[in-house]
Amino acid sequence: MRILASSLLLVIACASGKSAESGDVLGRSAQTDLAEVQHVLLGWSSLESSYRTMKLPLDPRAQGRTQTDAEQLAAQILARCRAGEPFEPMMQQYSEDPGSAPTGMVYTVKPDSRMAQGFVDLALRLKPGECGIVKTQFGLHVVKRVR
Repeated sequence: MRILASSLLLVIACASGKSAESGDVLGRSAQTDLAEVQHVLLGWSSLESSYRTMKLPLDPRAQGRTQTDAEQLAAQILARCRAGEPFEPMMQQYSEDPGSAPTGMVYTVKPDSRMAQGFVDLALRLKPGECGIVKTQFGLHVVKRVR
């Protein structure tokens, strides 16, 4: 029931035009200079031209999704993460990151990591075990700090 209520509140917030990003986490100072995180990446159809410019393929699931759809799905995944569900199965089912989705790979993040800046900012602000959402040029990332 708690998962459903949290998910419903996040979906309503996204549908009302509020940002899906975890502003509460992004608004705090960095918790560490080294974080190990996992993430679920979700894209949407209007990112296709950006992906093409970066010479990357847009995942077929994203091609049929709107940004609002991605925000709602991210909110549901975030609620499940916060409720303590295992994250690796969600990565395998939903993530469009071909590098980490199949394996549950953990990324090591430092302030100077060569990753999307929003991803770095969120990763370093999360507390161990905490989850959050950030938007980058690749889409929405539901990020969980594992260490």
